[in-house]
Amino acid sequence: MKSSQTILTLRGVTRRFGGLVAVNKLSIEVKEASIHGLIGPNGAGKSTAFDLISGLTSADAGEIIFRGEIVTHRAPESRVAAGICRTFQTPKLFDEMSVLDVVATGRHLHNALGLWGSMFSIARKRAEEARTISAAREFLTTVGLGAKADAPVADLSYGERRLVEIARALATEPKLLLLDEVTSGLNPVETASVGELLRELVRLGLTIMLVEHDMKFVMGLCDDITVMNYGSVIAQGSPGEIVQNPDVVAAYLGSPRDGQRSRRSLRADAPACP
Repeated sequence: MKSSQTILTLRGVTRRFGGLVAVNKLSIEVKEASIHGLIGPNGAGKSTAFDLISGLTSADAGEIIFRGEIVTHRAPESRVAAGICRTFQTPKLFDEMSVLDVVATGRHLHNALGLWGSMFSIARKRAEEARTISAAREFLTTVGLGAKADAPVADLSYGERRLVEIARALATEPKLLLLDEVTSGLNPVETASVGELLRELVRLGLTIMLVEHDMKFVMGLCDDITVMNYGSVIAQGSPGEIVQNPDVVAAYLGSPRDGQRSRRSLRADAPACP
């Protein structure tokens, strides 16, 4: 059940690239321990919004507040340390590494050694590495890949690579997880499994924000949805409210004359949220 507390707030956030306004006065509130969908046509500004939240690009105007602190101009690594982590449309993994080693890379922000740790004994360094490996195995088990920990990434299916990227993100112990097209390239069985995983993560207290084109997945999973078009928000609300919004139907789900059919299709496809 989602919290009434707001974990992320965007107020009038704008990003320009030359003469193009990619994100225009974006304002969103994301509730803690919820799944918040960000949808819209290609080029609507969704991935740029994720870049702004994660710090990969900077805002020209507006304010981003995470857990009560202004993070608008913080570096990406500072935001990861604060509890924001994201995945990308295409999994960014190294084929020659083992699955376990890939996930372990997500633990570096939680290693207690740092600059001073380098002065301590080899035994302490080994103990820290053992904790890192143990934690990485736990996160792989969480996403259902515990048995593949020692396999090379090159041996994994595309769907399994998606899960490894989620596990690596979880290894940073985020408070807010940004998922960019997490179901892209997955079959229906894999998509359903990812949905169940995300529900379980939210039950454990994680907040998830996702950019997604699979409308069945979005409508069946999200607590709240923000719809963007041409860089601006055109609708916000529950899945039921979004399905009924004529601006959304026209801009994203189909033409106005197809709106009734689109709404019927979404209602039929979307399972109830738990």
